[in-house]
Amino acid sequence: MTHRALALAVTLLLSVGLLASPAAVAAERAAAAKGKAAKAKAAKAKAAKAKAAKPKARTAAESRPVSSGDAWRIKTRTGPVWVYAPPGYDRKTAGVVVYVHGYNITAEDAWARHDLPGQFKDSRQNALFVVPEAPQGNGESPKWGSVAALLGAVKTGGIRVPGGPVVAIAHSGGYRSVVPWLRERRLVQVILLDALYGKVEAFTAFARSPGKRLTLVGEDTKRQCEQLLAHFKRAPRLPRIPESVGEFAASARRARVLYLASQYSHGALAEGRKVIPLLLRLSPLRARTG
Repeated sequence: MTHRALALAVTLLLSVGLLASPAAVAAERAAAAKGKAAKAKAAKAKAAKAKAAKPKARTAAESRPVSSGDAWRIKTRTGPVWVYAPPGYDRKTAGVVVYVHGYNITAEDAWARHDLPGQFKDSRQNALFVVPEAPQGNGESPKWGSVAALLGAVKTGGIRVPGGPVVAIAHSGGYRSVVPWLRERRLVQVILLDALYGKVEAFTAFARSPGKRLTLVGEDTKRQCEQLLAHFKRAPRLPRIPESVGEFAASARRARVLYLASQYSHGALAEGRKVIPLLLRLSPLRARTG
């Protein structure tokens, strides 16, 4: 075939659409590449979203020795979470207690130095006790945005979480970790161990909500406690922390808001083995039978 005949044949094929022009081929290839890039971007975004949605726990819970009961340590991306089940624990009727440590100490140090398993056991409450990592100073943000996320990490660690109510107890700067949890339905009581350093309005709103209870212990935070108590004129005020549950009047045991002036130092409230077990006995959780 001559060059002229070949040129005529190509022209004919182009005219009837049986042969694509170089420009059309280039456009088709560009569109295909763009579509491929878009699919890759969507797949990457989907993978990132799925990763963000995963619970925080990365490994199974590791058993830890305690004098009685069972304890575990769970590694998470926000630090370790310690879990304790006391002797006689019955998951079917149990609640959850979340203890948040204060500044200048880690969850691991608080667990050991304050003998948290021993204090939890002495509370006689039928609960699963959870101790997450928390900020050690004002420059750090709270580690857990919700109780649901925290308990999700516990579940991912292989520990079955009871479905009962949640009580949060915070010492000192630990109050900051509790603030994002205040609107959660399962959270029924907050105990602040000389911890009301801020967010008075948020804790006031929590105490006003139906079915919620707030217990305040004041030593360094007496002024802030007075600000909150101004909204609850009938709240019982105790001049000291009693030695036993029997010393509490019935009105104090049932109070929506209860204030106790502390005769103990700020640090002793967490590590003295007297206050945490005592106040947990006033919670709406069930006592252990074992």
